[in-house]
Amino acid sequence: MRQSKFTETQIVSILKEADAGRPVNESWQTYGISSATYYKWNAKYGGLEASDVKRLKVARFQGSTTDTHPEMRMVGKLKGEQA
Repeated sequence: MRQSKFTETQIVSILKEADAGRPVNESWQTYGISSATYYKWNAKYGGLEASDVKRLKVARFQGSTTDTHPEMRMVGKLKGEQA
């Protein structure tokens, strides 16, 4: 799989800019991403904070799945998903 040129923390900050009122198409041009990339990121990271992204990294490092790891269930609840 191709390595992203943005870290997960940077992705969250890009999404936060758009949530704060910056036009989405302006973000695409500024960061050189496509609309599809933006909406994929929004589906995956939308509503998360930088601290939540760090928890995701820890859970991935430990090899846990979202069904068994309690912190991942919490992150799912923060995003508004059913856990």
